[in-house]
Amino acid sequence: MPAGEGDHGARGGSIVKLPHGKWLVNLGGRYGDTPSSDWGEFRDFGRTLITPIWDELVDTVTPTTDIKTYRMARAVRHHYEQVERFPEGLLPIGDSVCFFNPTHGQGMSSAAGQARGLEALLVDRAAGGRNLDGLAMEFFPIAEEWVRGPWILAAMSDFANPDCTGDFPEADLPDLMALGQAAAAADASPDVRQLVNDIGTLRKPLSAIRTLAPA
Repeated sequence: MPAGEGDHGARGGSIVKLPHGKWLVNLGGRYGDTPSSDWGEFRDFGRTLITPIWDELVDTVTPTTDIKTYRMARAVRHHYEQVERFPEGLLPIGDSVCFFNPTHGQGMSSAAGQARGLEALLVDRAAGGRNLDGLAMEFFPIAEEWVRGPWILAAMSDFANPDCTGDFPEADLPDLMALGQAAAAADASPDVRQLVNDIGTLRKPLSAIRTLAPA
C-alpha cells in the first residue's frame, strides 16, 4: 500500500494474514522518513497511506508484540563475476552476492534462482567427474544473471526519487528495453507473454529475453 506522491511519497505499508487469527502489520519509509516504534505514532504514520484500508484493518487488531524496527541504509550488489581469483572453499550466495531494498520483495527469489543455478552447475560438474575446485569462479556469472533483472527493476523504482544516490546499472539497460518491448507486444503472443511473466516474477533471469528473435 503506497502513500502516493507529495510529502509522504516515500512511505508504504502492508498487512499479511497469518495462521491462528493473527496479522503481520508493516510500515516503511525511506530517506529518513521512517515510522516510530511507538504504537500511536506508528498508527499516525499508517494513516498517511494513499488508501484508508491499512488503518481500517489495524483499527480492529490488538498488538501482541512490541513494534520491531530496523534500518537498511542502502542496497548493495557485489560484482564477484569481475574478480580474477577467489579463495577455494568459499561460495558467496544470496544476500552475500546482492541484497535489495526489502520493500521490493526480490531478495529471496533472487537467492532461489542462484540456488537453482548452483544446483545445475553441481549436477553438470558431477556428471563430468569434476570436483569442487574452481566452483566459485564458475558460479559467479550464474549468480550475476539472477541478480541483474531484479537489480535494475529495483533501480528504476529507487532512482525515481531524487534523493536516491549510487551507480545506475546502465549496462543492463539494453535487456531491460528489450523486456519492455516484449511486454508491449505480449498480447499478440502467449509465448512472449509467458516469458515476460517468467522474467518479471524471477522464474527466469533477465538474459532469457535474448531468446526472442529480433522483430
